[in-house]
Amino acid sequence: MGYLTNEKEESMNMKSAVRTAGALLVVAAFLALVGSRQPSQMSPYFGYAAEDVQSLRKLEPAGRMGSADLYQWDQKAFDLVSARKMGDIHAAKVYAYLATAQKDAAALSSRATGRFSGSLVPVTRDVLRLFFPQDIPPAAADPYSERLSSLVLAKVKARIAEDDRAVKPYEEKSGKQYWKGMSPYYGRDVGSWKPWNIESPAAFMAPAPPADGSPQMSEQLRQVKAALAGAAENQRKAVVFWAGGPGTKTPPGQWLEIADESLRSREVPLEKALVVRSALTRTVADAVIVVFHNKYTYWKKRPFMLDASIQTVMPTPNHPSYPAAHGMISAASAVVLSHYLPEERQSFLLNAREATDCRTWGGIHFPQDNKQGFLLGSRMADTTLKETR
Repeated sequence: MGYLTNEKEESMNMKSAVRTAGALLVVAAFLALVGSRQPSQMSPYFGYAAEDVQSLRKLEPAGRMGSADLYQWDQKAFDLVSARKMGDIHAAKVYAYLATAQKDAAALSSRATGRFSGSLVPVTRDVLRLFFPQDIPPAAADPYSERLSSLVLAKVKARIAEDDRAVKPYEEKSGKQYWKGMSPYYGRDVGSWKPWNIESPAAFMAPAPPADGSPQMSEQLRQVKAALAGAAENQRKAVVFWAGGPGTKTPPGQWLEIADESLRSREVPLEKALVVRSALTRTVADAVIVVFHNKYTYWKKRPFMLDASIQTVMPTPNHPSYPAAHGMISAASAVVLSHYLPEERQSFLLNAREATDCRTWGGIHFPQDNKQGFLLGSRMADTTLKETR
């Protein structure tokens, strides 16, 4: 009998349950609304004044930022880099400024309104116009998004100007033991560029390579020739795929595309996508600076300079051999992406290893170039990630 209730008690219980459920729904909706308006914890790269944020609050934002704009404009950037036959050193700079500006715009908007209000299109468009002024026509946007872009663009322009003032070519080393290319040498001043996440490229140095004519270099040369002679069809295809020379999106673009594919397929929220892309592109830009600082410190010869019989699969780049830029860029990218997307770590590392090894399969790098570039990229990326965690 204790388990039974009469009809009146049952009705009262039902009404109470309905009222409780309704109250819970109201609370849930309120919490969801409050949660959606909570400011992002994402920090901008550049410093902004309180007046900058206040100026945004005086304007009415139109719409909300979305991830789709990131990926659509990346394709535009890839096309422009390819069409203008931009090399990897300058492409890395374009991608870093683009992703950093997008993240800053979103972080500023969140501070002003508590959400990612406005549009990322104006800031994306304006940054690309700095590098491709003839290819990106001006277009009007809502005043809020335009103001957002102007705040970020001022920081971008100031950094570019500061970087330009510091640029200087590395002193050439003369002597038969040193690399000698066709003047002007590619990337000779890159090591003097302003880094993004590190103090100085001098903090990341590969060990000095063995001297030409030494047993170690003889063995290195033997391995290059063996790799060329024994390259399988899939290895030769990898050489072409990862070549990334002028007329392509370049290796920095390839890794940004890999990141985009992972972020998009997993439907990663906008905030995380902004963080990952900014961290990746800035790390790659620093990897470029570090590796060219090393290259023009050691001025190491390319394989064909030690053996004229070597016929490479691809043209040999016009800069010193040691260490390998592909190895450094690929390892640094894999470390950053594995940190933010650990479930795909194996895939990132496999891609990085293939992109690195293919430079010896193609005959343009010694194995030691690849090894030290890979180690250097891993160390630099791991160091910068630890400092920003």
